[in-house]
Amino acid sequence: MHYQGGKHVEGPHFARFLTGLQEDRPYWEPFCGSCGVMRHMKGERFGSDFLPDIVMMWQAMQNGWVPPSVMPREEWLELKHAEQPSALRAFAGFGCSFRGCFFGGYAKNAKSAITSSKSAIRKAADLTDVTFFCADYKKVNVQDDTLIYCDPPYEGTSGYKGTASSNFSHEVFWRWVRRQSSQHIVIVSSFEGPADFDVVFEYETLTTLSGTPIPVTERLFRYKGK
Repeated sequence: MHYQGGKHVEGPHFARFLTGLQEDRPYWEPFCGSCGVMRHMKGERFGSDFLPDIVMMWQAMQNGWVPPSVMPREEWLELKHAEQPSALRAFAGFGCSFRGCFFGGYAKNAKSAITSSKSAIRKAADLTDVTFFCADYKKVNVQDDTLIYCDPPYEGTSGYKGTASSNFSHEVFWRWVRRQSSQHIVIVSSFEGPADFDVVFEYETLTTLSGTPIPVTERLFRYKGK
């Protein structure tokens, strides 16, 4: 499914690295989004996100809901301005929007909805036993010794319009990661990280958010500790 910052390409590679750290630990993604990494993980899995729509979409698909293969512009606009979150709103906002940016512009390609629907269905088949919930990552009480993979909004990029990610505090986030690292294994994906974090994995890929494929290096970071 189209999703801004989704890890469709990097997901299998990140998951192989993370699996080497997991052992018997539960696994949690506090920014689960399109679950590009989550779908490749095993064991006890938890996925959360601050945006209720995306959580509702995965929960609905676990219960048998199927995203539509057609999304008329009129319906897309109604969902864009809807006051209530919903599974359908998540699908329209990401899967049927230009470059997967949350209601960043209607995707005119007639195949956009059907392609995103098929993609979401494939992913959902790998997520049947995941516990999904909506939450601010800072307010979740994590069970002891958890493997936490974070894919937050990247610094220097635009957050999801109209959501809390557009005002995301990277300073607060990195402080939270440092605190959590005393009890858990915390891995963060980003292009760059603070000086007290080590790069533990790198993957060369292309980003097309600007419209033209640009080579980028996706990195996984881990806190060095004191």
